[in-house]
Amino acid sequence: MKTLLVTTILFTLMSFQMGTDVQADSKLTATFMGSNDDGAYLYIDAENVTHIFAELGDDVNYDFLDDPYIGKKFVVTWKEVDADVYDDEGDPTGETTKVKQIVTLALAK
Repeated sequence: MKTLLVTTILFTLMSFQMGTDVQADSKLTATFMGSNDDGAYLYIDAENVTHIFAELGDDVNYDFLDDPYIGKKFVVTWKEVDADVYDDEGDPTGETTKVKQIVTLALAK
């Protein structure tokens, strides 16, 4: 009986450790460089690495069609999300791919 209790507790603890695969949001400070032909948003960080974000989250309140934001430094919080893949005619293929989505955005001080 004692062995059964210990085994049950052990499996219960292991199930909590496995949990769901939740990815924490990532954060970086980078300069907005505009968008590319696909409509993705381009940022360059202090190490001169280009970061490409395919989507804006619902809480992002910047209109990036205005050029005044180009060259401005932002604190970008982002996560990877699933996005539908489309063919050359714009029809969904039924496949998905991982893309970076901006969750929150603020001008750096």
